[in-house]
Amino acid sequence: MKQPLFILLASLSLLTIAPVGVVAAEPSFSQTRSEQPLDNNTIAKIWVGGGLCAGECFSQLTITANGRYQYTNSSGQKISGVLPRQDVRNLRRLVRRTDFVQIKSRPSQGCPLAFDGPESRYSFRTSSGVEVVSNCQHGVDPQHPLFQLADRIFQRVQERAIAP
Repeated sequence: MKQPLFILLASLSLLTIAPVGVVAAEPSFSQTRSEQPLDNNTIAKIWVGGGLCAGECFSQLTITANGRYQYTNSSGQKISGVLPRQDVRNLRRLVRRTDFVQIKSRPSQGCPLAFDGPESRYSFRTSSGVEVVSNCQHGVDPQHPLFQLADRIFQRVQERAIAP
């Protein structure tokens, strides 16, 4: 008599576990959202979104060839400015030297969105077109010089945007 009850409880627990697996397997925001192409003057775009927030939250930094940038976020905040020339030169140099095929060959170790972390999506204009790298789709190495510089620029601009 106890054995059928155990089997019933075990079956019910499997039913409650299964939907959790389905939720975790849903596509990331980057897989369901169409990527906006970079215009001819844009050399980089960094988009960070999702994570531990209510609703859709994001921040985006667009950098043009002359170093001008536009920062926007889901709160409606917008700022613009000009990056130091050295940052723009270093960004262009690192984009030229980066092996995007190698970077994209590394699979993601798990999208941070599944753990309340943000997705980071980087778009860079190269001599052969636009390369888009997302930490939800690719194994982005945060120690890679290109991503270190991109993140440093993004953080500096974002701090400026939220400063009083």
